[in-house]
Amino acid sequence: MNSDTEERLRLYNQQVVFYHNYRNSYALTLKAIEATHLRGVPNCALITGPSGTGKSTLLNYIKFAHPAERYIQSELDKRWIIPVIMCSLPPACTVKALLKTILVGMHCEKLKGDTMDLLFRLITLLRISEVKVVLIDDFQFLIKKDAYRTKEAVINCLVMLLDQTAIPFILVGRDEDDIHSLYYKSCETLIYQRADLARRFPFHAKLDLLSYSNAPESEFQIVLSELDAKMYKIGDLKSGIHLGDPGISDRIYLASSGSLEHIKIITFHALQICLKKNKCGLTKDSLAQAYALLKIKNNLNSDHNPFMISQQHCESLITRL
Repeated sequence: MNSDTEERLRLYNQQVVFYHNYRNSYALTLKAIEATHLRGVPNCALITGPSGTGKSTLLNYIKFAHPAERYIQSELDKRWIIPVIMCSLPPACTVKALLKTILVGMHCEKLKGDTMDLLFRLITLLRISEVKVVLIDDFQFLIKKDAYRTKEAVINCLVMLLDQTAIPFILVGRDEDDIHSLYYKSCETLIYQRADLARRFPFHAKLDLLSYSNAPESEFQIVLSELDAKMYKIGDLKSGIHLGDPGISDRIYLASSGSLEHIKIITFHALQICLKKNKCGLTKDSLAQAYALLKIKNNLNSDHNPFMISQQHCESLITRL
């Protein structure tokens, strides 16, 4: 693969469509950060949604909305200025694991000591590093059954951090499909069933999979239209089919179940195929080839490639949704 193709694919991979609900979720999260700083008390936010709805991408945009971290070194002052800390909750989450994870995100190498030592060290560093917001992904690890022994201690530690620092925490958790494997049904339940957490997290952004619609103003069609325009512009493609075309958008929905991540990965590989063919326009065959490379959960009840089935079969599957 030549450098020009790699650069075009890299640029396309960075594209994010801020459709209505996604834009509102982003704005709500920024409002939580602003409210906490203005009021001086925790007004944090929870972001929830199924896998593939763009939650982690949203965190990256929140991070990019703040100044980059920098290191200050002078005769009188040597420290990191870290406006945003971004980390993930450890799979086997304990209070120590949580504290160490955040400390590592602050370039701290002193990770020894008991829980109180680590807590005091973290609170001190959060202040001197001028942290404006802490972003924690994978919060769903705290709702699994095997976390029931440590859950209360971790929550109490989180509450203490919020009250001691008045820094907004943005928690992101995936909604699980198999609720029978979880201790709680959702991250939302965990936060809002407790009064001490609910009042500290008054903002809740809830992302979901895109719903199918062939209406041009629908969120699904807006996403397809914008990605299509970016594919053709970034790839400098010749004329061809378009993602929102009748008979194509239906197949994309069957292939993706409305998952932003699935739509993106299918179109990414389709673009790669087009670029390899000397920037040929998008075709149904290139989408079929891209889909065949992947193993993703979708709306099909068989191993059929949605881009290779008949239009009648496609329409019959869509009507069942």
